[in-house]
Amino acid sequence: MTEIPDKFDELSSKHFSINFVDASPSELIHNSNEKFISIVSVHFFHLNRSKLKKISQFKKTRGIKRKLQTQKYIIDSVDNNLVNLLGISNWNLREVALKNGMYILKLAKIIDKDKDFNENIIINNVSVTYGLCISLGWYSIVLATFMSQIGQIARVTNKKNAAILLDLLPGDNISNFRNMRIVESIIENSILSEFQTDAIQNNKLETLGFGYGQKNGTTRDLKNDFEYVIVDWIVQSFHSLLQFEKNNLNKNSEEYQLSELARYLLKKGKFKIIDAFQIID
Repeated sequence: MTEIPDKFDELSSKHFSINFVDASPSELIHNSNEKFISIVSVHFFHLNRSKLKKISQFKKTRGIKRKLQTQKYIIDSVDNNLVNLLGISNWNLREVALKNGMYILKLAKIIDKDKDFNENIIINNVSVTYGLCISLGWYSIVLATFMSQIGQIARVTNKKNAAILLDLLPGDNISNFRNMRIVESIIENSILSEFQTDAIQNNKLETLGFGYGQKNGTTRDLKNDFEYVIVDWIVQSFHSLLQFEKNNLNKNSEEYQLSELARYLLKKGKFKIIDAFQIID
């Protein structure tokens, strides 16, 4: 895995093409009761910080009225060229994503047979549950599939380096990157490493790495940065669109209303969707 600088402040957009990844409802799908999972990757070509007003994260914005107002503000900001972005959204059925995670763990020779979700396995000299590894296996697959477009964006923006900043995986913190290290191991020890290699070679990059950003010595302060907050709203909107479409909800539903940002970005050609897929032998 190609390392990126530890601190967000050291990632200059002059030298790095920076991309942000976030998932909904959670990266750890083995603990989720939801039928679907959504994940997005977003690159910001331009973001006018001096003219943008601070907005709160989706979960901290109470009430549907305030959520719709914030969503509309992001749309207006894109329309007024205060924000220029490009992204990818991927979705899957939880049960299919779990099967994909199981498959890649076997391919990486981390396991040789299926186990109970609560059973512990050893990876990177650390004991973790099989269920956790399956979730991180799915996450590794999607992250690898995003690398092709991320590499292309770096090339067209004349960058030789690309960085993927991940939302802090549940269970990790500033002093313990256990889960991210497991993702690294899964990618490095499976066919997924070829996605990274191809993205680097095909786009004539020097580096393409992923990790957590830090600001003021912590990952917490980044949560309120414009990029992270906007990406949070985008993934929530795409997840709402997914729920609306797959559950055959009506247009009066909250899900449809909260999908306005996703529908706008798709209509403007600023996003594309990678549909659900299952890995088979």
